[in-house]
Amino acid sequence: MALARTLCVLAGLICAGAAAAQPATNPRIESLRITFVTERLELTPQESEAFWPAIRVHHRELESLRSRIDALYDEVKAGVSEKRATEIYAQLNSLHRAELERRELLIRDAATTIGYARALRLPAAEREFRVRVAEEIRERRGGPPPRH
Repeated sequence: MALARTLCVLAGLICAGAAAAQPATNPRIESLRITFVTERLELTPQESEAFWPAIRVHHRELESLRSRIDALYDEVKAGVSEKRATEIYAQLNSLHRAELERRELLIRDAATTIGYARALRLPAAEREFRVRVAEEIRERRGGPPPRH
């Protein structure tokens, strides 16, 4: 029942255009994501209090890594010398390894609070939330964009 309420709120928020017009760090969207994931992982209030602060730290670090990765790919798209491309390749490998390590730490830290059985469901729950948001936006806009 609570999940249905969350989805109704999500639909209303998206209908109002807040999700489409603002970045993913919108506090209302973040609140909905937390509610959705909390319900999916069946977190108790006590577990949530311990779980979310640690997860936020990992998410901020992952966002930082992704931002650095994206900046390097943007640099490559703009055109670079072979020497710079070699440097970027090494940096990307390092950043991708750091991203994988951060994801491992995220699951390990989550597991200390909620156990591995539920911690391993976290990525799927977050992915499901992103898919539902994208579907709602697509529906509100009248379907997928036309192909050219």
